[in-house]
Amino acid sequence: MCTRHMGSSDEIVVLHVDDEPDLAEMAAEFLEREDDRFTVETARSVEAALEELAGQDVDCIVSDYEMPGTDGIEFLEAVREDHPALPFVLYTGKGSEEIASEAIAAGVTDYLQKGTSLSQYAVLANRVTNAVETYRSQERARTMQRIQRVLRDVNQRLVRAETRREVDAAVCEVLGRTEPYRLAWIGEAADGTVRPRASAGEATGYLGKRTDDEPAARALRNGDPITVESIGNERGDSWRATARDHEIRAIAAVPLIYGETGYGVMSVASGREDTPDECERDLLIEVAEDVAHAIHRVESERRLREQRADLRVYERAVESASDLLAGIDTEYTLVFANERYREFHGITESDVGEVSLPEVLGETWDAEIAEREARVLDGETLSYEVERTAPDGRTRTFSVRDYPLRDSDGRILGVVGSMRDITGRKRRER
Repeated sequence: MCTRHMGSSDEIVVLHVDDEPDLAEMAAEFLEREDDRFTVETARSVEAALEELAGQDVDCIVSDYEMPGTDGIEFLEAVREDHPALPFVLYTGKGSEEIASEAIAAGVTDYLQKGTSLSQYAVLANRVTNAVETYRSQERARTMQRIQRVLRDVNQRLVRAETRREVDAAVCEVLGRTEPYRLAWIGEAADGTVRPRASAGEATGYLGKRTDDEPAARALRNGDPITVESIGNERGDSWRATARDHEIRAIAAVPLIYGETGYGVMSVASGREDTPDECERDLLIEVAEDVAHAIHRVESERRLREQRADLRVYERAVESASDLLAGIDTEYTLVFANERYREFHGITESDVGEVSLPEVLGETWDAEIAEREARVLDGETLSYEVERTAPDGRTRTFSVRDYPLRDSDGRILGVVGSMRDITGRKRRER
């Protein structure tokens, strides 16, 4: 995890710079004897050392002071331009307070004067180990701070997002401007590969050509995170060539899954070969979980808004209907009733949800009505005619249709009844 400390198996790459080859080889040999984690590379000049530093990862530089052309302090200043925190041990045969002071001012990590005893290499090895451990610890701390900042920024944006498009754009914008990512994008399955929904970063041109073996497509297909490191110059899949064209050296892709529902895939492309490390992968997985949760939230809210809109349309239709419409639950409590029903039975809107059907019907309620309601609660749909006394005292004839009120799983929640006044028709028939 991100709290990993340097253990016995962690390699320490040391770049030793000394213009005297015999001394450089001797130092390399004895350092590697002192600690089997050491791999010592040597350079005979500052120019060669800078080329070596540009071509590979180095954990610590050990440099002589007196060298032709450029001395150790000037070399240190050149290193600090691109590597402000890289451990740098000035290991010199010429010692003075002036040199030490100058080295400290230039940002040297440690200063050690060469000796004549072989024990000097044990001291040098210890100094290097301590410097690398401190550097790696500081790097972990900086990584954790960056991770916390990214998570904070992502979640602040996700909380404010109200649509899936806003969620996608928010996370891509945050990750796309986070070092060392050159591209962040979110996509969904389409025609055997992945179609981007949102993207941000300098390398969006990479998205112009996608194949079914591209990391995001594989992650989406397999349902597991995919990491591809060190995309070098070797021949291979077409997406690798496209990645190299856009200075992409590593790619990570994580499916967006909430519960059992998939919402696509999130992918980042890095300009560094050594990313994403374990901390970065943990970060991306956590971000993907937050994104999937946010998409689930906004999609649920969208569906709820649509349902509420549909319900409002339904309520307006029910309220304005010329038929008498009402519904009861399994306890016979009146759960809705339109205006025509309320006026005919002499109840108010506030009575809905409070009174039962027997209370509404009063003396009209009898065993026959109870038996019909029980049959509908068992799943039957009934059609019949009844006569009821209207508020004006006249008798009205109604065609009634009762049917079960069910939820989305088919469970019966109550009874819905529709009463159509057919008094005029019955009169004409007579």
